[in-house]
Amino acid sequence: MELILPREVDIMDVIFNFLLTVAALVVSVGLYFLPTIIALVRKKRSSGAIMVFNLIVFGFLMTLGLIGSIGWIILIIWSLLPDKEF
Repeated sequence: MELILPREVDIMDVIFNFLLTVAALVVSVGLYFLPTIIALVRKKRSSGAIMVFNLIVFGFLMTLGLIGSIGWIILIIWSLLPDKEF
């Protein structure tokens, strides 16, 4: 019976894959929280509510897919709408 040894691991490949994974994670989280980021940059009065709903939509996005995506699109629109003056 022949013993199969694992191939030698190149440390540069490991570092590159780790950095690529971290970069993809940062971009993904940034895109997901885009409605909150837009609301905070625009200093909307409802930015706290947008952030809370953005966190809630995360659960729907992970479990229900399309419904969560619709909620995310609604949050983008809400964050881009101007504040109403009363």
